[in-house]
Amino acid sequence: MTSQNSERRRSSRAARAGYAPGRCRAASRRLAVWCQRRPGREGREMGVALHFATRDVHATERVALWEQHNARALLSLQCRTLDDEPLDATEANVDLGSLSCARVTATPHVVERTAREIRTSETDGLALYFTLRGESFFYQRDGVHVLRPGTLLICDVNQPFMRGFAGGLEELVLRVPRRLLDTLGGGGPVGRGPATMDFSSRATARPTAHTLAALVSSAMRTQTVDVSGRAAPDAVGSAAVGPAADVEQRAIDLLRSILANDDLHGLAAVRSAAQAALGRRLRDPRVSVRHIADDIGVSERQLSRAFAETGTGPARVLLELRLELADRTLRDPASTLSTVGEVAAACGFSSHSHFTRVYRDRFGMTPAQVRATRADPR
Repeated sequence: MTSQNSERRRSSRAARAGYAPGRCRAASRRLAVWCQRRPGREGREMGVALHFATRDVHATERVALWEQHNARALLSLQCRTLDDEPLDATEANVDLGSLSCARVTATPHVVERTAREIRTSETDGLALYFTLRGESFFYQRDGVHVLRPGTLLICDVNQPFMRGFAGGLEELVLRVPRRLLDTLGGGGPVGRGPATMDFSSRATARPTAHTLAALVSSAMRTQTVDVSGRAAPDAVGSAAVGPAADVEQRAIDLLRSILANDDLHGLAAVRSAAQAALGRRLRDPRVSVRHIADDIGVSERQLSRAFAETGTGPARVLLELRLELADRTLRDPASTLSTVGEVAAACGFSSHSHFTRVYRDRFGMTPAQVRATRADPR
């Protein structure tokens, strides 16, 4: 009788989960084939989302396949559900070159990254968790943190931790490898305790964290490959923001600012992020200081304060970058731009006369004179 009751309970759980034997076996086979073909992040195409869901997997296989998917796509973790309920979870993963990002939804469960996962995994660096829905706890050696919607958690994935989601979750995840952290300065909580901050739209939120969350969310709305073989959701996140390489660089600029651990380094990080953004957008005549501030998630006042230490301002830096680009282009014999007006437009100047004036002030010659010198080197 006990055996029959257990079988009935298993059947009931499978029915509630929408279990169909043929679909489940097929989904399991597809995931196994994907794991063989794509052993890790190096097998994924940059900027293309991989979507995985447990709903077509037998209740008894869901946790194991969820762990298997995460170990290859994001982070190796042990998972267990509460009260033996089947895990209903989805994950969309996008490779942004040096960064990995994901959007995760799931019913109540607990995950743990133990010393064993750390020893057997090649993953290192930081994980950034942006809570969108559900209250959760995070436990690491320094104690327990309670995370609510609008909270960003930054933690070292080389330190064991446990996370619990009693009411389910929806979150964005960004994983940053240690080799990238070494180039950013700061370093955040690597080797120390976790850090939390507000990334919501409230006045207390840190602007750079808010901007990074929006950027990661936007990156998730992209061409999708569905491991389960079904049509992927039409929308995962917000509007697309451009090529994956551009999104990667913007995310790195924001990380540099977020991971700075004091005000002095924070201003330097803002300045570094702004200079990188200026360099990417200097050819656009419509770009302004406000656009750059929005790009890196700070106010115009913060941006001006960061540049004030150098005795200049962001608008002047943008002008200098454009003038230097224009000067190199005018003197380049291989340039295909045939007129001064074309050079001005290609370097972000909307007015030919303004370009001529500021160029002469900077270099002591007009653009036309430099052009003539290039044509006749005598």
